[in-house]
This record gives sequence, C-alpha cells and structure tokens, in this order.
Amino acid sequence: MGQVGSCFLEPRRQRDNPVRQTAINRRTITIQTSYQTAPLREYGEQFRQRALVLFGLIRERLGRLRVREYKGSFSILQEPGLATAAKIVIYEAGKGSVNGPDPALTDGIYIWVRVPGGPIGRTISVAPHHSERFAYFRLMDSQNLNEIADFVAACADRQA
Repeated sequence: MGQVGSCFLEPRRQRDNPVRQTAINRRTITIQTSYQTAPLREYGEQFRQRALVLFGLIRERLGRLRVREYKGSFSILQEPGLATAAKIVIYEAGKGSVNGPDPALTDGIYIWVRVPGGPIGRTISVAPHHSERFAYFRLMDSQNLNEIADFVAACADRQA
C-alpha cells in the first residue's frame, strides 16, 4: 500500500483473474465481483469491535454527518453529494454472499475506497449497487488504527 494519508493504492498482486470475460455474438461481457454483507451482529466479536473503534476514529475526524453505520457495514461519505467515498467491511467465510468471480478474501476487516469509472484491476462492489466500484485492502492486526483513520478521512476529502 502507498503511504498512509495518500489515497492512491498500489494494486494487489492477483492470485487469479478477478474478471471473467465471456464472448457472446462478438461482444465481451465483463462479470464483476460484488459482496452482499451479512448483518454486523453475525460477524465475530473481535472483528466487530475493531471495526467499530476504527469507525469511531473516522467519525472524530469527519464529523457524524459524514459517517453511517448500516446493517452490514460502515460507510464514510464525501461532500457535498454525500456519496460513499469509503467503507469498512467485515468478511468472514460462510457469512454474506459473494457474487461473481472469487475475490480471494480472507477473514478480516477490509477498507474499501471508491474508484471512479469502470473497473481497472481488482475491484469489488456492495450488492445491489454493482456500478459503485471499490479498491480494497485487508486491515492487518498490527496496523495502527489512527493512521488508517487518517488515510480514510483523507480519501473521503480527496473525492469531495
């Protein structure tokens, strides 16, 4: 990942092709991955608590009007349109639903940063909003939550 505080991410190394292409009548259809989260209460306590602490740190930086806790994830909003700039998403195998090619997620907390335009590289969306694409990375256990909160807040402000 690039420096914390910069909202430019280096692409993840791909284990497999994240996009499957199918030729139909000389046209190519790209099938993108999306993830439908489970309710937050269904995820492990350790993941929920750490995600909630990070969410609180981001709320301190941006104010309560720019953050939302939803049934299955946390959203960080950009101004002035209040579109989603970033998300905190928990993934645990067997919870929620992955649609499309396998994004090779492992159990943990993920930071998703909205990317403009069409998919380039490995991106994911939250079902049912498949057109809103996000670059993502897994939050490591050793990562400083204050630094990640600064990074997410900078990305939200960058998109405003």
